Formats: sequence, C-alpha cells, structure tokens
Amino acid sequence: MQQIRAISFINRAAERFQILTGVSWKRSESYFPAVGETRGRPAGDEKILTDWNGLMIAALGKASLLLDDPQYLHSAERAFEFITENMVADNQRLTHSFAGGRRCFDAFLDDCAFLIRGSLGMYNATLNREYLQFAIDLQRELDMHFADQSDGGYFFTADYADLQIARLKESYDGAVPSGNSLELTNLISLWKLTGDSSYLEQASGIESAFSGSVASAVSARVCRNGTCALPVATVSELRDLL
Repeated sequence: MQQIRAISFINRAAERFQILTGVSWKRSESYFPAVGETRGRPAGDEKILTDWNGLMIAALGKASLLLDDPQYLHSAERAFEFITENMVADNQRLTHSFAGGRRCFDAFLDDCAFLIRGSLGMYNATLNREYLQFAIDLQRELDMHFADQSDGGYFFTADYADLQIARLKESYDGAVPSGNSLELTNLISLWKLTGDSSYLEQASGIESAFSGSVASAVSARVCRNGTCALPVATVSELRDLL
C-alpha cells in the first residue's frame, strides 16, 4: 500500500511540474541544468582539511591491502605527501586547513589523531618505517601539547592555541569519530608496534577519563511506525520496550 501511495504522489508531482513549467517530467533532466546555467553559481568549498584527509588516507591504505589494488595506495601516498609538504607550518607544527594557496589555523586534536591513524594505515600497507616514525613523532607532539596530564584524555585544542576561553575534552562520536576515541586505538596500535608501554599508559588514561560518561550513555532507541520511544540505557529497559 505504501508503495502505491508513493507512486501516486510522484505521478501527481510530475503532472503539477508540467503544468507549472510546460516541461514534461522526462525532459526535466535537460531542463534543470539549462536553467541552472542562467544563474550565478554558488561559491564552492575548496579547502583541504587535515583531519578528513587523515581518515581518507587510512581508508585508502586499508583498501589497497584488502583489494590488492595499488591505485588506492597511490592516492593515499599523494594525499599524505600533500599534507606533509603543505600543511606543516614553519615551526614544524601541523595546521588544520589549506585554501587559496595558504595553510590556516593551528591543528586541533582531530587533525593530529586522524593523521596518526592515516600514517599507521600507510605503514600497515607498505611497511615503510618512515610512516611509523611520522606517527610516533606526531604522537609525541600530541602528548606534549594536548594531553590532560592530571585527569587523562586529550583536550581538543593545544596549550599553545590562541584565545582559549576553555579547553574541552570531546568524547562524542558523530559523523566522524572523536579525537579521543581514535587516539585510544592509535595508542594501542603504537604500543603493539613498538612495545613501548607508555602508549598503553596513555590509553588507560583515556579509558579512565571517559569510562563514567560512556557507561551512562544512551545505548538504544526503539522506533515503531515512524514514532520513536524515549531512549533507554539498560538491558532491562530495552527488554520492556521490545
């Protein structure tokens, strides 16, 4: 029944479109681009972000291994090379973005954590020790300027960043993982690769810093017929809803 209603709605929309424009639904594919060409184009977002590229480098490196396709590895190498050549400032500190031929803003936690993930992914794909050394060096910079030495975890901004009202520690994973959650996996990976127990201690600090909030986080939401119940956080509450 829902499929029939959807088809009926599409047919009515097509009829209405033809009445308003005089253009049939089938001809609309050529109509819309032609009309669009008569208008000014919106500005494009052409900035390059360190954090997103770090995730993409990690994904491409893994894809090259799983699919045995050197094209993915080549793309990852080019992206990594661009960041290291263009997005590291004169003081050897990583920056957040690159646009209009210039780098902008000090790096945030996500930039460092995601690029470490990318360099570790490249090491796994190539066994080139330069990638592992890059990850070790960047992790050292992260520990020096972002770590909360008293309560564990990492602040979102560095201690040298300008105009800081407060230094926050994020743990929420949204469309992309939080810097702290990815750092947990980075530190464990570095510990396994190097045998340096200090990485494991830092990872334990992240667990201690966020274990309370994670344990109390919402775990499930039940939806029926387009309506969702209030979120629940325990197995017994979820069982009652089901």
